[in-house]
Amino acid sequence: MTGPTGFSIAKYLVEGEVKDEQGNPLEGAAPHIGKEVAYSDSSGHFQVRFRKRGSYPLRLVPEEFISNGWFGIVRAEPEKLASQLKIVVRQVPRSSAQRTTSDR
Repeated sequence: MTGPTGFSIAKYLVEGEVKDEQGNPLEGAAPHIGKEVAYSDSSGHFQVRFRKRGSYPLRLVPEEFISNGWFGIVRAEPEKLASQLKIVVRQVPRSSAQRTTSDR
């Protein structure tokens, strides 16, 4: 048996929440931040860690949601801290959702 393997946790955290227009949390949303994908939990919260500080593009991909329904971005904006995002979505018909996938 060999010795324990080392690991490290990436230093930079991007986190946020996904809610609908009424302010209800959305579980199972799939925000893509840079090359990483996060899924929101039951409180709408998600987080991704990065090894390097920087700006990363944000995309919401409705066909990758694990929640019921199809959604499009209403708005995505940073919260008070640059590493926190607030994403607001609206449920849309499936054909419209594919057109509203948005790069930020």
